Amino acid sequence: MKKLLLALLLSGSTALKAQTEGDIFFATPSVHDIYMTFPQTNYWDSLVDYMPLEQYLKADITIDGTVYTNVGIKFKGNSSFSNPSTKKPFKVDMNEFATGQDIDGLKKFNLNNGFKDPSFMREKVALDFYNEHGLAAPRCAYARVYLNGTYWGLYMFVEEANKTFLDDDDRFSNKQGNLFKGDPSGDLKWLGSAATSYYAKYELHT
Repeated sequence: MKKLLLALLLSGSTALKAQTEGDIFFATPSVHDIYMTFPQTNYWDSLVDYMPLEQYLKADITIDGTVYTNVGIKFKGNSSFSNPSTKKPFKVDMNEFATGQDIDGLKKFNLNNGFKDPSFMREKVALDFYNEHGLAAPRCAYARVYLNGTYWGLYMFVEEANKTFLDDDDRFSNKQGNLFKGDPSGDLKWLGSAATSYYAKYELHT
């Protein structure tokens, strides 16, 4: 009996170690609820002003009933931000103004507005497909977003492709690569073998 109990404890410990940040959050089948609360009444103007500076605005955020204080929130995107709708995409950094905060291990995430997708399914279906077939891709879930108590719309909660993402052994067995950002000009076209040919189109993030 003692041997059986020890085996169960060891197997449980192994399972916990193998768990990836966000596994529980993204496994939840329901739509998540996210409430952003900004202390200032003109928060929208501040978000717009901070956009070209890539600066975060401090706010509190409630995710599925759990409150996180002093979180960083900013607008993100290019064409998704420039569209005329007020439903703008957001990037959230749980530790921009605090430390030790995360949602199931996720410290940074995106709220995408799917502005060119009337079905609001393409990104979700594509990312689910990639992950289910062993391709390294961010995970995605749906979320209802509220700004200072006002319902702002249905968003896609998308995992940030950052160091936490790269350190996931289930995704990458080789840790020697780099992460580049090619938005908005990175079109993956071959420009030759010289690394300098790509500097203007891609930004190194690792």
